[in-house]
Amino acid sequence: MKQLLISLAVALTAPLATLHAQSDNVLAPNARIKMAQINKSTPAQRTAALNTTLSAYLMVDEDEIDWQALQQAGAQVSLRTGNMATIRVEASNLQAVAKVPGVKHLQLASKGKQQLDKARKDAGTDMVLEGTSLSSPYTGKGVVIGVVDAGFDYGHKAFYDAEGNCRIKRVWEQSTEPTTRFPSPENFGYGAEIKEQSEIEWAGGDITNNSHGTHVACIAAGSRLLADGAFCGAAPDADIILVSMGDESDDNVNFTNAIKYVFDYADEVGKPAVVNLSLGTHAGPHDGTSPFDRMADQLQGPGRLLVGSSGNFGLSDFHIRHVFTGETDTPLSTFLDYYNGVGIYGYGDLEVWADADMQFEAKLFIYNTFNKEVVDEVKIDLSNTEAQEINLGTKVSGTITAAYEISPYNNKPHLLISTSITSIRTNHQLGITIIPKTAGKVDLWADNLLMGLTSNDIEGFTAPTHDATIAEIGGTSKRILTVGAYTTRREYTLYRETAVGELDETVGDLFSSSSYGLTADGRMKPEVCTPGCFIISAVSNYDQSGTLFLYNSYAGDGRYHLYGYMQGTSMAAPFATGTVASWLQACPTLTPEQLKDVIEKTSRHDEFTGDAETAPGKGWGYGKIDALAGAKECCELYATGITGTTMTPAECMVTFGSDMQLLFTAATRHATITLCNAGGSEVYRNQLHNVAAGSTSEIALPAYAPGIYLLKIQTEHGTLCRKVAH
Repeated sequence: MKQLLISLAVALTAPLATLHAQSDNVLAPNARIKMAQINKSTPAQRTAALNTTLSAYLMVDEDEIDWQALQQAGAQVSLRTGNMATIRVEASNLQAVAKVPGVKHLQLASKGKQQLDKARKDAGTDMVLEGTSLSSPYTGKGVVIGVVDAGFDYGHKAFYDAEGNCRIKRVWEQSTEPTTRFPSPENFGYGAEIKEQSEIEWAGGDITNNSHGTHVACIAAGSRLLADGAFCGAAPDADIILVSMGDESDDNVNFTNAIKYVFDYADEVGKPAVVNLSLGTHAGPHDGTSPFDRMADQLQGPGRLLVGSSGNFGLSDFHIRHVFTGETDTPLSTFLDYYNGVGIYGYGDLEVWADADMQFEAKLFIYNTFNKEVVDEVKIDLSNTEAQEINLGTKVSGTITAAYEISPYNNKPHLLISTSITSIRTNHQLGITIIPKTAGKVDLWADNLLMGLTSNDIEGFTAPTHDATIAEIGGTSKRILTVGAYTTRREYTLYRETAVGELDETVGDLFSSSSYGLTADGRMKPEVCTPGCFIISAVSNYDQSGTLFLYNSYAGDGRYHLYGYMQGTSMAAPFATGTVASWLQACPTLTPEQLKDVIEKTSRHDEFTGDAETAPGKGWGYGKIDALAGAKECCELYATGITGTTMTPAECMVTFGSDMQLLFTAATRHATITLCNAGGSEVYRNQLHNVAAGSTSEIALPAYAPGIYLLKIQTEHGTLCRKVAH
């Protein structure tokens, strides 16, 4: 059968020079396919589609780009960082935007998917909240936690403090049309922003078809006000920023904007921040070079951290990684597996990513599973700069569109195949073959939402493996902390029922669906595992989905507050986010690199993880999170002043005498001055506003006990850290 497939292969070999010329194309494959689909639609459908607003990433030449011309072409720029930007643009203006001088690449957004008491004790979180073996409790006080998700109940008591104040400081509903009452955030230009406590309480919540966001936010930052604090989050005193993607804004461009929105608020109030992303997609190279990953890395820094879920795809069949030694190797062939069958469900995308400079041929084929033979095949023209429709004859109906590029982000060949199959003849199946022309590694990623990959147990066809199931968004960025899940509860009892249910999981062991594996560029992911199964946390009172695993209902403040069970790396990530928030309270200038060092140094090992040498290869990363050991390590980091070496200098000078004098050499709108002792506890805080150049501020050092202190001054110009010996 292998020889038969080779003899039937007639795909076109594109010259290397031609292949590299494709990197000059501005529109990414998903943009080219989108435009091809619009052009093929009916006149009425085409008009509606062209008026649709799309989100996109831009790569630009910083020396050539004309931002005004970009705006005139129809692009609304939401975020700029380095040579990257996020934009919103009507489909009718895509071509015009692509032609603006300085625009090097335009890639449309990819959809992201939400990743779905005992936990705190297991991870040592309770001891951190109580201050055991620490100079003081670390509860996330003075730290901002951002949650990008949907299914929020803004009025849940889990998000209030003991004085009745709502800890949700801002809400950005990205899918909600702005109004005079709730305008768009100033720097982003879409969605609705809710700022005041009374308005947040009035708004109530975002959507009614799930509780994912409420559950996630409570795991990270839920209060101790209900159930005697049994289900409080890992940082119950942190400030909370919620960004709701609603039902329509669940794409990576909006996630990027959400990260910046949270960090902008943290800059405004002068506090450290960590953002939780319990979201995932498989669109992208999985090597840390995607537009999302690049911008996520650029947005992070001292006191600006990201935590993401690894994904719940550990048992899913959607990825194949294969290394070819040369053009004489047997081609790789596999079948597309539509999870819900064809017909109205026959949609799905497949991406092929190869090593830079590798050459290959690709074809689609129809295979007769009864006669066990290929009956139709079509080559994909890799020299074609346009989206191309693939016609596989009479045995399959629907639309298959392919587009190819050399990605400007990593110089890798990238083939995207988008399918919409309405019918396929009985005993026939659609597949793809990759034929090497040079040595190199190839990754095939199905979207795993509607489509996977399968060998059908037929000799000569490749089956997916589960050694690299890590998700994009939360799993592949180089500076993000990626989190896997392990089990701390397997039994559950639903509200008003007595029967005890059991999950097919082992307490203490890795959650069976937790994704892991090397990224395409060989990095270990996740870096750490935290409790993610079966977690009791807050759920939304507005949830009408009918799918809640409800644990209990508690009365308070004239309404009921619900708690329910959920499982997955979606729950593990916010557990880590809240833990990191407590560490940021101990060390507000913690960098992404230092965070990973702390994780590596302090993670726990047991009979499930194995020792430090074997844990990474089994999906555990560096092991199980140890909240207490990490908090101690962060206190030590802060006390020694190590974090001060990487900070951006503020426009301020510090001189010492009997008092410490601060001289502001440039005017500043606001300045937050803090002094912390060696244990990480804040002993002095002052906030100045509208400071004129040449102004001074003094701190009377004799008021404090002799010792080592850390001074931090935050302004819009940057942050200055200094170790102070007194």
